[in-house]
Amino acid sequence: GRGVAARATFTPIDSGAGGTLLHLGIAAVVERPRGEVKFNARPESRVSDVKLVNTGTLRNVERIERGGLEAAWRSGPVSLQAEWMRTAVERGHGTPDARLEGWYVMGSWLLTGESRQYRNGRFRGVPLQRSGGAWELAARYSRIDLDDGKVRGGEEGNLSLGLNFYANKRLRIMLDYIDVHSDRRGGSDNPNILLLRTQLAF
Repeated sequence: GRGVAARATFTPIDSGAGGTLLHLGIAAVVERPRGEVKFNARPESRVSDVKLVNTGTLRNVERIERGGLEAAWRSGPVSLQAEWMRTAVERGHGTPDARLEGWYVMGSWLLTGESRQYRNGRFRGVPLQRSGGAWELAARYSRIDLDDGKVRGGEEGNLSLGLNFYANKRLRIMLDYIDVHSDRRGGSDNPNILLLRTQLAF
């Protein structure tokens, strides 16, 4: 199909590298899809392809409108950010429309004193200040709701706690614990996930 997207960001407070920063943003997407449409999500883990919430195939979709709001704050080694998005699914041939939404809030504390880099509306990597690397504690809560009317994709909440080690500018090691609570069509699935990842950038 066809679509158009736009995103705008604004930093009303920016005291420079490592200082206090306030980021605000808004985004919009309009799509006219062809063929099958479905919405689903993994439980904050890319290792497994299991999707605990899933609308299944939605037929007769003529238009999809998405709107999102975002905000972030950074002060030295501490940062917070959040995002909310709503999707309106418009369907033809008498099929009921649907409204789906999701959001998250997360926080980060760089224990070794570094500050997350920011440029052109995006947070970047962590600049290392010492040869021993950098350590980071992170926490995140996310929620997605794919239930509306006859669309029963389910609801899911994820609480994630992480410890990250930045060995150098190319190597990051991440240890995450994820507590998942999901409900879909009356059935619950609540796994606990322990995840160790090594990321190499080049």
